[in-house]
Amino acid sequence: LNYLLIPKLTYIGAALTTVITQLGVFLTLYYLSKKEGYGIGLAAVMWKPVVAAVVMAALLVLLKQLHIIVLVPVAATVYFTVLLLLKGVGRQELELAKSVIKNTLGKTI
Repeated sequence: LNYLLIPKLTYIGAALTTVITQLGVFLTLYYLSKKEGYGIGLAAVMWKPVVAAVVMAALLVLLKQLHIIVLVPVAATVYFTVLLLLKGVGRQELELAKSVIKNTLGKTI
């Protein structure tokens, strides 16, 4: 796939190859785990991140005239804010994030 897409599409080809490969890996693992009785309801797990991504994407389309240095932090803030509002992040994940941030900042001070 790399040999086909990267020479013709350069960095877009590399991105497409990565997405296609990861999708293939995901679908294979999902199929095998479901086959072994460990399947999950994808809609129940994915709707909150998808809603957050759609809101973020809509905002990025509206603000596309801004510089990328402004867009990246705005996009991340909007995504995580929507995810938090939808309760898409559990207490354990929040505690883990706080711990990582605290440990990271503590080492740099």
